[in-house]
Amino acid sequence: MLGSGESAGSGGLQRGVSSWRDLRLIPYSVLGVLTLGMLAYRLRMASLGPLVGVLDPVGNPIGKDFAVFWAAGVFALDGRVDLLADPAAFHDGMRALFGEHLLFHYFPYAPNALLLLLPLGGMSYWWGLALWTIGSVAILLWALRVAGARDVPAWLFVTSPALLANAFLGQNGSLSAGLLIGGFALAKRRPHVAGLLLGFLTYKPHLGIAVPFVLIALKAWRAILATVVASGAMVVASVLLWGASPWRAWLEVAIPLQRLYLEQLDTANRYMMLRRPPVPGPRE
Repeated sequence: MLGSGESAGSGGLQRGVSSWRDLRLIPYSVLGVLTLGMLAYRLRMASLGPLVGVLDPVGNPIGKDFAVFWAAGVFALDGRVDLLADPAAFHDGMRALFGEHLLFHYFPYAPNALLLLLPLGGMSYWWGLALWTIGSVAILLWALRVAGARDVPAWLFVTSPALLANAFLGQNGSLSAGLLIGGFALAKRRPHVAGLLLGFLTYKPHLGIAVPFVLIALKAWRAILATVVASGAMVVASVLLWGASPWRAWLEVAIPLQRLYLEQLDTANRYMMLRRPPVPGPRE
């Protein structure tokens, strides 16, 4: 009888824990629905805007950040890589693609990112955006499975507010997270694949700052070697294809401009990072 009572009590406890876990899904589901509603509203506003199609009435393309990636791929295929080094010229080139009401956009990424963006430049904007969004999510889901998150249903990841917001804005967060998680998860088991993933991550070099420290802590020496080789190969390939001038321009123009953007646009900083008070104005 005692064993039966203990079994019943244990079953009740497990049901209670399961119910509590179900309740914790409610906020995620609500936020997911709200984000989907915002996406539907934005698409509807785009259809009602003065520029039917890609631009919304504000002047941002649907899939805002992806527009920069796609345009860079188009310019690279057209042999106009020099536009990436000149923010004003890059924006003029984007206006020729998207319309004169486009808000200011520039390309802040390292030139080796073009190796990933070239295929997108050969597609139409909408097909490219679909491939970018679905492919990024697929890479992230694969990386999570590789990392051991097999008990969490895929729909929970796909409908999470962070992932939906990332897709809503055409950002690279899902791709970057997938490369980072996959690279660390495979560092010991498949170091060559891990090095390739982490090498691709150098399209955003600042994300790679923590990579060597994590790999050293894991004592993943072969993964470190593979990462160095993959990263170096991407840099060499970009120099062979487009020369060293895009790298000089990135160091001299894009990085200072990105720093200015992050330091001065405090409203955008608070919205995206929620991490610090407004930047004080210059002292007299």
